[in-house]
Amino acid sequence: MFGNDRIPIVLLTGHLGSGKTTLLNDYLSAADVEPALVIINEFGEVGLDHQLVRQTSENIILLENGCICCTVRGDLVDTLKELHDDLRSGKLAPFKRVVIETTGLADPVPVVHGMMNDFQIMLAYELTSIVALVDAVNGCSVLERYPEASRQVALADRVCITKGDLADAGAIDRVQRAVARINPSVDMTRRELGLMDRSLFERRFHSTTGVSDIEHWLGRAAGSAASLHGAGGAIRSTAIIRDRPVTWDTVSHWVDRLVARYGPNLLRVKGILNIDGADRPSVLHGIQHLFHPPEELPCWPSSDHRTRIVCIVDGIAPEEIQALFAEAEAMPSPMGV
Repeated sequence: MFGNDRIPIVLLTGHLGSGKTTLLNDYLSAADVEPALVIINEFGEVGLDHQLVRQTSENIILLENGCICCTVRGDLVDTLKELHDDLRSGKLAPFKRVVIETTGLADPVPVVHGMMNDFQIMLAYELTSIVALVDAVNGCSVLERYPEASRQVALADRVCITKGDLADAGAIDRVQRAVARINPSVDMTRRELGLMDRSLFERRFHSTTGVSDIEHWLGRAAGSAASLHGAGGAIRSTAIIRDRPVTWDTVSHWVDRLVARYGPNLLRVKGILNIDGADRPSVLHGIQHLFHPPEELPCWPSSDHRTRIVCIVDGIAPEEIQALFAEAEAMPSPMGV
């Protein structure tokens, strides 16, 4: 249904002082960076002055390297639609991706929900990754004190630990363990002083063509479901792992009941499914009550052919998620087989 020419969107989030602006500046200053559209909430919060060329309208700024900076004055979804219309009409120069920087106190769930819930946006854009920054110096206390910071980490595909040059090895290790308790399958990296990891903005975590990436974010689930029952305040993780193939009926019943009962509290559901009778695995991916249509991978990413589903939830006991899946498995098939 969705074409391959959709524009990638990267959502950049992180608490106040985590280094989002510095990271974004470094990326836009990198040599040979592809033209990007950067959407921010308030231009005054982002120090891009040294790159400005001219202001073309009240909220559009052109940068030296061909990138575009846009401030959001109203609804993000409306802004994305207007920008896409301007791109198609030739009012905006072509850009390769969109980077949306949230405010430090923003809960990213409504932002993602708004984009995924709009068909026009889904036709024009593709959310390829959510990157959360965590400060190595204050990260543990921030994750404990601010629920929105934990939700930023819970929703992320990749967490970048910043300010490692200001923290000792023990502090960095504690932050990494705190992140892993909240989001055990997240890809974690450290920001090295003076180095720019462009993959933070250019890696496509949600594409089914990235088979190795899918295996990576499920890697920690492969070991033990029990190890994922960590606690990040009210945010918890659990893994459903099945050695034998599952049926589409089981998955469908489970998702329907999960969404009906806990929709707003489902931060992230990601998994690879071994469907009974299918030659290839399928990918399951959902946020709150919105689930992407399952897609088949071209092949299994590794020799591990088990069904593995990672659920990150807010205020739901892991045992309840497991029980719902077991109940779905016990339901009789509608075909009587």
